Amino acid sequence: MEEKREKQFRRIICCLLPLCLFLVWVNILPVSAQTQLSASAQIQSAAPWGTETVKETRAYYDGAYWRVPAGWYHYQPTKDVWKDLLVSNSEDYFTDYYVAVWKKADGGYELAGQIGDVAHQVQGSTSVSICWNKDVDYYIQIVSDSKETFRLDVSWTLEITRPEVPSDVTVSGADGKTEVSVSGKEELKWIQYTVPEDGRYKIRFADAKNMARVDIYKLRDGRLTDLGGLVLDFNRNYQDFKKGDILYVRCTSWQDATSYELSIKKTEEHYYEENKEHAGTVRSNTKASTVANAQAQAVIEYLNAVYKNTDRGLYVGHMDQTDKNVLKKLAQKITEGCTTETQKADAIVRWVGRNIKYDTSASSYSPQVFYTRTGDCYGDTMLIADLARLCGLRAAVAEGWKADLTRWTIEELSDITGHAWNYIYADGQWRMYDGLWGNYNMTDPSAVAAKGYYSSGVEGIYLIGKGVDSSFASISLDAWAQVYQNGEWLLLQYGMPINAYKRAYWTDDDGEFIREDETGVGWSSIRADDRFYPVFAEGYQEDINGQLLRGTSGQYYKDGRPRPENSRLYINGWFGYPPEEGEEDPVWDSYAGKDGVLYNYTLENIDGTMYYFGQTGHAFRLNMSPGQYSMTDGVLTVPTGISGQILADRSIQKYAIHKNENAKIVFRDYDSSLVDVSEDGTITTKQEGYVTIYYDVVSTDGRYYVSNGSIEFLISNKAKPTPDYADRPVDNSSFAADDSNGNADNSDGTEKVIAPKTYELSKEQYVYNGKVKTPEVRIYGKHGDQLPDTAFTVEKASGRKNVGTYAYKITFRGAYKKYGIKTLTFKILPKGTNLTKVGRAKKALTVKWKKQTAKMPENRINGYQIRYSLKSSMKQSKMVRVKGYKKSSAKIRKLQAKKKYYLQIRTYMTVGKKTYYSKWSAKKNAITK
Repeated sequence: MEEKREKQFRRIICCLLPLCLFLVWVNILPVSAQTQLSASAQIQSAAPWGTETVKETRAYYDGAYWRVPAGWYHYQPTKDVWKDLLVSNSEDYFTDYYVAVWKKADGGYELAGQIGDVAHQVQGSTSVSICWNKDVDYYIQIVSDSKETFRLDVSWTLEITRPEVPSDVTVSGADGKTEVSVSGKEELKWIQYTVPEDGRYKIRFADAKNMARVDIYKLRDGRLTDLGGLVLDFNRNYQDFKKGDILYVRCTSWQDATSYELSIKKTEEHYYEENKEHAGTVRSNTKASTVANAQAQAVIEYLNAVYKNTDRGLYVGHMDQTDKNVLKKLAQKITEGCTTETQKADAIVRWVGRNIKYDTSASSYSPQVFYTRTGDCYGDTMLIADLARLCGLRAAVAEGWKADLTRWTIEELSDITGHAWNYIYADGQWRMYDGLWGNYNMTDPSAVAAKGYYSSGVEGIYLIGKGVDSSFASISLDAWAQVYQNGEWLLLQYGMPINAYKRAYWTDDDGEFIREDETGVGWSSIRADDRFYPVFAEGYQEDINGQLLRGTSGQYYKDGRPRPENSRLYINGWFGYPPEEGEEDPVWDSYAGKDGVLYNYTLENIDGTMYYFGQTGHAFRLNMSPGQYSMTDGVLTVPTGISGQILADRSIQKYAIHKNENAKIVFRDYDSSLVDVSEDGTITTKQEGYVTIYYDVVSTDGRYYVSNGSIEFLISNKAKPTPDYADRPVDNSSFAADDSNGNADNSDGTEKVIAPKTYELSKEQYVYNGKVKTPEVRIYGKHGDQLPDTAFTVEKASGRKNVGTYAYKITFRGAYKKYGIKTLTFKILPKGTNLTKVGRAKKALTVKWKKQTAKMPENRINGYQIRYSLKSSMKQSKMVRVKGYKKSSAKIRKLQAKKKYYLQIRTYMTVGKKTYYSKWSAKKNAITK
């Protein structure tokens, strides 16, 4: 009986405690208002913190709030705004504390706001309204005996009680403008406005004193519905409304008498990406020939800076030790009898040119190129570079295009098949070699450019020549570029650092700033045939004023070096997540080379430990003996009947090696007919095949997710081919039929016939606008020559204006008739939409969007698809489908608590048996409760 009474008592306490806490909180809120002092009441000349240390608030940002212990903190706002400083102690609600905010002013320091004082300390969640001024220094003092952390946030006012519908109102005119004049914060003026049509509206207000305060409400079911309380920006707010919505706008002052104009008008949002328009213009109007020389010069400067005096020029990767021994023996045989470095370089290039059959479908990895005696330009140049390095010559692979550069703009080059060639440092000079085109031992960069070579970069790093626009440093306009410029490695888009909020944002019809784009990236990669070049950039996220908003990438160098600056690549060593206090840290995630490119698709012994680096650069520790693994085409290969561990990133290291009792690894979604996986990550291979093993790191009770990843490798018993070192010339005359400017040879007077290689339409995807679409047909040879229009006829599908897929039937004729018939298709997609608001809930998010009601000739859209992810890259995202074009909101449930989610939306429409999707909208994010 006694036990039963105790349980009942506990239930009563559990029910009453939340109510008590709420009542305490409600009663505390007025305390901040009562204890706020007039700004002019306290001014002192000396720094109020005396000898105490002042720390930066941004150093304590956790992605949502500042979490700080008691002490002094510096904060500098990025705009003029009245907002609340919210303070709470989430660890112990009943902790006593008080807060003071000092502002740097003429003649000293001014008390801008205060919550409690020494004699009247507060508890729980409190707030104080403060007029924050742009670029002014503020100093926040938190005083408490507690060692726990406090949560700080500069946010809008939260009203506990909604006002009643006012009877004394001023009805706004047709232009949406109303003059407001109030004597102080006690006087309220209500403005009523009826929305004339559906759309997004801008509510704007401002006064010279920065005193204007405006709250927006919408009438719904006879009550006022709060649209966020205090508007989120200093002088304007944006909301979506429907025709007939009745708005009540409460106008007052934060403190003193003031006058201002309230304006409500319809507007549109315009997405702007810094430098994009300029980049598109110059890329589309600059002939490649005008900058080819500067780019060729940039290659030599880069090689001198990075490859000449470091071991980067001698690095041989993407193969196991057996393959290295084979290629080293081949290099020795080829260069036997050579007495100078230049003779060795010439011999290697000519041997590869004689013995490797040109084949665009062949592997680009050096061992496979040699074993199969087939390769394309990338395969040939990689084999040449590795052979040169294995006999002691520094070498590199340059990438770009080989064509008549006077005909193509920078942007048009992206539509042409790329090319690769070599640079070898021999006898004191960098010498350019291209065995496929018969160009050997070229030491003058200007001559290289004159031969029709446009140099975009070296082994995954783009280059920017002197005087060359930085927006040229990418394959195409929208592509990211990992760039070497002025001694630094950076990640750019449109020639601008990619990790800055200020480079992408929205404006309204008046050109006023609305919000930043929530972009930011750490990992990036470019691909050359089957070769990947991943990099990792430091990722601060900044607002339009360059102020830090959302922390950093969280990555650190293992050797303790300072992290790179924003948008700079990690270079030369291990980096990853640092160990938590008291933990060991046996393996870091990734290893960056001296050029910033991560080790990937390779085996490396580092400090006595063998690692396999996967495609993205993640390090996998191999707990196997050397004879139990090898490399095949850059892929880790294990024979059947082998047991061992392939331990992945830090999550695996931490929880598998250290056996953390609060976490476990769950291996899933692998083919159990090929491999068995035990709980500790031991893999036993059973049958041949390609294996992907996914894993999750979770809490032992399965409630909390920590991390995830995958392990990929090949199970094969196939022995390596027996090396054939003989000189066996092959016929590459089909390639050599083209001259050095990228034009087919027709010197005998016959009609010039260009074998078609690349087929494309000028545009393969449109958005429905009710107009007929007529993309142009473009067909190119393998070196960028475009076939004449007389070489073929085009039969176009009828219609071509509604959502759907449409075909062009291309029939070759005349001298081109032997190439037969080719069909190309393009799509017309439905109109898209944008997310307007994401509301927070407990383990859930409420998503709102702009309804897409446009009726296309045959139908409207069928509905909307929302995707959400814990990663800003939207990898591993999940989908929610909302049927019906009239829908404009949805609630996403079963999410993780207190996690930041990124969301996007698109429309979909079914035509026949096929579903078409619009492009994904811009991202929004929110943190669940």
